[in-house]
Amino acid sequence: LVCPVFSNFAANLEFICTFFFLVGYTMNDLIFEWQEKGAVQVAEGLTLPQFLLKEEKDLCYCTKHYNTGKFTCIEVRFHLERQMGYYLIQMYIPSLLIVILSWVSFWINMDAAPARVALGITTVLTMTTQSSGSRASLPKV
Repeated sequence: LVCPVFSNFAANLEFICTFFFLVGYTMNDLIFEWQEKGAVQVAEGLTLPQFLLKEEKDLCYCTKHYNTGKFTCIEVRFHLERQMGYYLIQMYIPSLLIVILSWVSFWINMDAAPARVALGITTVLTMTTQSSGSRASLPKV
């Protein structure tokens, strides 16, 4: 079962797929069916910091055929819209400010080597901390 979750990072629309699939029972024993109305309900006030959850959801069937039989499967795809403001505030603007700060070392007197080195090291450490912080918020693979 494959779902192209977050395949295009810069894209505005993404999908999250959820599968319900049982291998222990063939379609002779069990068949999943979607209800006509209210099959998937989302909690009121549910928010994600990086995305807006759209109203539309795709409900479909993904029946699988294997050597051992035919197995029932249903799938729901949630439509998400990326909030670029989150990335501007969390990543782009801080990175831009750090790069501009690193340019200050070009205006420091050449004889003040310790100041230039300290500014360069601070820039590298800040970028490293920022990238590790963003990696920590990603899901484990």
